Amino acid sequence: MKVHRSDYYAWKLKPLSNRAIEDTALLVEIKRPYEESCGIYSSPLIHCNLREVGIICSITK
Repeated sequence: MKVHRSDYYAWKLKPLSNRAIEDTALLVEIKRPYEESCGIYSSPLIHCNLREVGIICSITK
């Protein structure tokens, strides 16, 4: 890739967007029940658990 070094470091130092921060927090909440179930929970069950604790998100298939 033809990217200037200064452009790369400028991008790397740029703070995360609000969306990226929210996505990271949601990923943590998704992984918790999945890991607690030893990988048995499917996406519908994880979605249901998230809704029960008040986290609003969509489900993808």
